[in-house]
Amino acid sequence: MRLLITAGPTREYFDPVRYLSNPSTGMMGYEIARAAKSLGHLVSLITGPSNLLPPKGISVKRVTSSQEMYRAVNRYFPQCDAVIMTAAVSDYQPARYYPDKIKKQDRPITL
Repeated sequence: MRLLITAGPTREYFDPVRYLSNPSTGMMGYEIARAAKSLGHLVSLITGPSNLLPPKGISVKRVTSSQEMYRAVNRYFPQCDAVIMTAAVSDYQPARYYPDKIKKQDRPITL
């Protein structure tokens, strides 16, 4: 089988140094990918930011934001037989991205 697995968190930046995220490590998705590979499946892993090393012999696509995760899943989905979605995708996106670091006294942040 051709499997698509998502793993890890996503990050939603509101300026170049700050973002909303969660503490997901991606371990669940990486372990499922490892197990699927050991059973002989062809595995594609779409992963948010993670410090884990992906299993050998699988295709890895790294993403950061929820929109990047969405686009990657839609790109790989037509070629797969099954999808296992373990990624902890952000529920929120900032209303605006500030191109410079927001100083505490400069402006209110709209999330």
